[in-house]
Amino acid sequence: MTTPEAAATYDAWTPPGFPPRAPGRVFGARLGMKRHVDALVREALRDAIGRGTVRSRGGVVFQLEPPRHEAFGWAAARFDDLVNLPASRLTGLLFAAAALVLPGASARDALRAMARDARRHRSPNAGWPESAMAGALGLKLNGPKSYKGILVNDAYMGEGRPDATAQDIRDALWLAGTAWGGMVAALLIAAIILQM
Repeated sequence: MTTPEAAATYDAWTPPGFPPRAPGRVFGARLGMKRHVDALVREALRDAIGRGTVRSRGGVVFQLEPPRHEAFGWAAARFDDLVNLPASRLTGLLFAAAALVLPGASARDALRAMARDARRHRSPNAGWPESAMAGALGLKLNGPKSYKGILVNDAYMGEGRPDATAQDIRDALWLAGTAWGGMVAALLIAAIILQM
């Protein structure tokens, strides 16, 4: 599938509230829900700390900069990793739970892929939702790629098909939307129960 085809499929099947045109993030399993969960966690910490100190800085950017810039942002990136530990694992579990209701998806394979592959990811957080999405949909995600002309030999997440189809994009969007909706419903139910 070409990038324009993927973008068109994404645009056609994007649920309300999801970010516009980010098909790469769909298969990174970081689409919408993880971004929203991460934002909620960061906002809660900002409120608790009293100032906006938590900022997401892409770890890949720092790893690919010249060595003299290597330390720039290291502490902020590691702190961001720490803040997002709960959200990333929760997202993976929510993807696995959502796979229970998507025909053709496998919650068992999502959990198996998370247990096997998540820790092999270069990011301490991205591997959890990526591997869950890969396992749920029977895909092989991540793997070797090129950033700014530099070959990065990343581990694969999942053991399935290496080529995603338009239907895989639709299924990934549905899975992410179901997981997000399930989490919101659970939070609303918890809030109602706590108010009783």
